[in-house]
Amino acid sequence: MSNNHAMLIWSGWGILIPVIAIIGTIGATFIRVALSFTGYDFGFGVNVIGAAVAVFLFGKFIDRKPDAEGRKRANSLFFVPPIGWAVLLALVSVYSFYEESVSNPGFKKDATSVAAPSKRSGALEAAEAKIMSAREGVAHGNTAKARQCAELFSKSAKVFRDAGIDSADGKSLSLTGGEMVTYCEINGDRIAFLVHVPKLRKFNDDAKAFMLEASWAAAQMAASTVDPRPTEIAIGVRGVLLYEAAWRGTLIDDAEKGDFMAAVDMRVTDQDAASLLLRPFFRRQSKKSETQDDADASPATKAPAEIPTDTPKRDANIPSSEDALTLPTPMREWVATDGTTFTGSLVSFLDEDFQKAAFVNDADKTFRVPTSRFADEDVALLRKYFDSRSPN
Repeated sequence: MSNNHAMLIWSGWGILIPVIAIIGTIGATFIRVALSFTGYDFGFGVNVIGAAVAVFLFGKFIDRKPDAEGRKRANSLFFVPPIGWAVLLALVSVYSFYEESVSNPGFKKDATSVAAPSKRSGALEAAEAKIMSAREGVAHGNTAKARQCAELFSKSAKVFRDAGIDSADGKSLSLTGGEMVTYCEINGDRIAFLVHVPKLRKFNDDAKAFMLEASWAAAQMAASTVDPRPTEIAIGVRGVLLYEAAWRGTLIDDAEKGDFMAAVDMRVTDQDAASLLLRPFFRRQSKKSETQDDADASPATKAPAEIPTDTPKRDANIPSSEDALTLPTPMREWVATDGTTFTGSLVSFLDEDFQKAAFVNDADKTFRVPTSRFADEDVALLRKYFDSRSPN
């Protein structure tokens, strides 16, 4: 055999071990998503455990079958039987769980995605649950005005979808008859829309891109009917369980003539990043404000916290005393105690004790960093964002 080719050595049914492992990994993905609704994300270790279990069961099954002469058949891949591969995968999963619990990639140049908040708050998750099916209607919201906006969004997005996506191209989109179940959240000067697009997983790339732009346009038009007008807007476009993308931006002045796409400030596709981008829009204000808004009264707004004018400035991305302290922040450079830096957007804090913060980098990857790792100036800035959060 040529040196340019790798040799694959197996006996019996051993060639199927990688296939079984992949099937187990995919099956565990659904378990991981289901577990996330309990408030926790256990990371990729769950997927590896799924692969280990699948390979173990596969090994036990094929080892029971003797060959034509009544002897047990040898089944292996690279001389390792299925049970051996299952043990190796189990060890990998243990290491993955360990890395998930102690990893700290914030200031490393090779930082990779880490599951962001392990404990999830309830408002966003409740909204996501509302749009999983149309059993309770197609328009939901946290106030009467929000439900009206959700209904307008749902109708507009459905019109865009039916007019702009051709299901007769052999891609089996099956769009006819599906409702665009929508949830709208209005909190002060922020508004967010979550929409469940039926059979989104069957869309081709062009159809998905069109649906995202159509959803953003529908959100802009629906939000423009709110009085007083919101200034920040976000959308989360998803299938039954997973986000396709989340966008955040500003509400344009003229919904009929304005450039919708120019108003987009941030786009994310990573699941954790989508949740982190949307979560600040679902941080509820006081009950008094919600009651007033449901009665069509002007929602109470809270004056944003300010950074004192004597706060040292390192670059243009540090808020001035006139800027509102809102999350997510613009992309900026953050400095560690040892002088190393990374560029990212502060998206959320992971606890109520100011211990860790979550960031999204320009590659849409999320990671968490202990606040103690930052230089004093950035710690002070993080503390101001932390203290300026609206109460849940």
